Amino acid sequence: MKSRSTIALLALVVSIGGACSSEDGTAGPPPGNGYDAGIEGGKDGPGNDSPIVVTDGSGQDAAGCPSQVLCGTQGTCCPVGTECVFGTCVAACASGVRCATACCNAGDVCVSGQCKTPTTDCIDSVDCTQSEFCDPLAKKCVEQVPGGPVCEIPHPVAALAPVLKWSWTKPDILPDYDQTISAPLIVDATGDGIPDVFVTTGSKGLTNLDNPGYMRLLDGATGKEKWAANVDALQPGNQVQVTASPAVADLDGDGKVEVITLAAARDVIAFHADGALAWRSTRPDTSPYTFSVGFTWGSAVSVADMDGDGKGEVVLAGVIFGSDGVMISGDGKETTGGSTALGSHIGTSSIIADVDGDGKQELVGGNGAYRLDGTAVWEDASSPEGFPAIADFDKDGNPELVVAAASSILVLDAKTGAELATLATPGSVPGPPVIADFDGDGTPEIGLQFYSPCEVSVFEYDAAAKALSVKWTTPMIACSGYLTPTAFDFNGDGEVEVLAHDDCHVNVMKGTTGEIQLKIAASHNTWTEFVSVADVDGDKEADLLFSANDAWNGGLLDWANYCKYTAPDTWSHGVFVYHQPREWMPTRRVWNQQSYHITNIKADGTLPKPESASWGPSGYNNYRVSAQGKGAPLAPNLILSLSVSLSACPGQVRLLAQVQNAGSIGVAPGVEVAFFEGKSPNGKPLGTAKTTKVLFPGASEIVELKTPAPAGTGSYYAIVDPAPPPSGTIAECKEDDNEASVDGVTCTKLY
Repeated sequence: MKSRSTIALLALVVSIGGACSSEDGTAGPPPGNGYDAGIEGGKDGPGNDSPIVVTDGSGQDAAGCPSQVLCGTQGTCCPVGTECVFGTCVAACASGVRCATACCNAGDVCVSGQCKTPTTDCIDSVDCTQSEFCDPLAKKCVEQVPGGPVCEIPHPVAALAPVLKWSWTKPDILPDYDQTISAPLIVDATGDGIPDVFVTTGSKGLTNLDNPGYMRLLDGATGKEKWAANVDALQPGNQVQVTASPAVADLDGDGKVEVITLAAARDVIAFHADGALAWRSTRPDTSPYTFSVGFTWGSAVSVADMDGDGKGEVVLAGVIFGSDGVMISGDGKETTGGSTALGSHIGTSSIIADVDGDGKQELVGGNGAYRLDGTAVWEDASSPEGFPAIADFDKDGNPELVVAAASSILVLDAKTGAELATLATPGSVPGPPVIADFDGDGTPEIGLQFYSPCEVSVFEYDAAAKALSVKWTTPMIACSGYLTPTAFDFNGDGEVEVLAHDDCHVNVMKGTTGEIQLKIAASHNTWTEFVSVADVDGDKEADLLFSANDAWNGGLLDWANYCKYTAPDTWSHGVFVYHQPREWMPTRRVWNQQSYHITNIKADGTLPKPESASWGPSGYNNYRVSAQGKGAPLAPNLILSLSVSLSACPGQVRLLAQVQNAGSIGVAPGVEVAFFEGKSPNGKPLGTAKTTKVLFPGASEIVELKTPAPAGTGSYYAIVDPAPPPSGTIAECKEDDNEASVDGVTCTKLY
């Protein structure tokens, strides 16, 4: 009925059974009808392209059929101990989990013809092992069989043309503080299953870097504010440094996240998800721990469970704090992992990683790596300080450290600090690096965004030759601060796009060439913020999020001339979320910090213990990149079988549509089936019915519609997910097998 690309079907079949019609016409479970459809099903589903008359045993036609099951094109009576599976009598499977010719145990799943047992609970594939993916409805990890057929949706390589999902520009509380500064951070903070968004906001009268502001929490689905006016986070005594980049994670292991940032008073401050004050940083003697006056230019907080004890540590520059805000080590180390290239303004973005392979993570800057107790794994004062990122470029299992220094880029051995390569950069004053496989060749590249001139460059590192080279450079309009690029593969073509926020636009560039594919007006006096990519509302599609402000220097900046805006582009302030429905790839529901890497955070905001190496077998070998994760392209496939019960004759017939999910992930309740009299596609509409339960892969449910019996012989057909083409309401890997029909229906078959 509907046309869309077809991919090999059915990597996974989960036992939920099915549903047969009971005497009163309601849905009830059959003996079990798990079905591995393979890739052979035709237009109407296997065995459903000729008349099928199935009764429930109440009519006279069942008198000579002890099993009370009539099956197939001729209404064959199935022997006792068998069941009807899409027109064929087969041996009964008590579990309802059919896997090719096998009957799996109850609770098992069918993965590419093999019975498997689901393992641990999950929200996304980061919760699973390297060989598993997470079924989003079952919330269970399921083993993938290498090389097995799968039901996937090939996302079209379409032009980037997103539309606004929501924006937040007028605060209900503290309305003068409408200048959104920090990049949006995304996590389900309230435990309602919908992600939330943390940002910082400054006042309309922003005049310098020390202007205080407030932390905000927004609903990811609507953009509405979630904190009441009386929460601690919105009180004057708890104002934050608006240019700092916060981090979000469950620090204390209670299952609820905290948001941590630099306070206006230059100490570190943490709030609970409900807006209550969690702590302010102190020294071990309980005196306040504060950073210097110059420590103001967009420094970024990083979080991780460094020692695997179930509680997170907080890192800012070279200082480590415990989950309670008490300083652990690094007293006074304010330039670690950062730059002083812009004079007295210090910006830092140190990261956390296990560089020496001892199972515990270290604080990593540009020229040193430090254990939790502050002792050095390595330190080289002769090497330039800068913004770090980490990946495995030569694929030997040992990571390399990328350092963006004031006017050069370096690659170091992350374990020893030994210099492997260095290159003078085309621009100066870069921000923190992004590492991703931008050209799809299996080896990551490095992306940097520069202050002067305002441009983005991507670099190749040849591990064999120990040499860096510029792959491409793309100019932008205007830059200020230490700018941070990020990345995501929006259309799933294997080529990751580069995202860069200059003072005027959000730019999305082709990873292979640097060609700007999308520009969204987004005025911003940039510091170290970035463009976030996450599934902000749980719809299983990526969203692009950014902050904007337009009142810098007291609102005196001439944005129109500075940014060369032409209508309809203009300056703005607030939080903006864009999406491209049914075309952008799925991604995770979390982006928790500037030094985001996939293995650092679970979707519920908890910290892994221990954290897997982002460059290792369970990682993705990238940094500051949103990625789909294993199983992200998997899709359902709805197939339909139509039968007729004559138990209501002579006045009515009962149309029984068996909806089965022959795909690789589950489908929520409420799938619609439309019934018609006649032959497709010009039949008379008779009505609709909807499924009432989750249809996991392999599961089915019968929905019913009673209709007046035909005067003579009747024909009927049904369509599952009948919304208009190309893909109905539910995106499936195969859209041309959603229809079934039955002919030769007459109540005279009873007599």
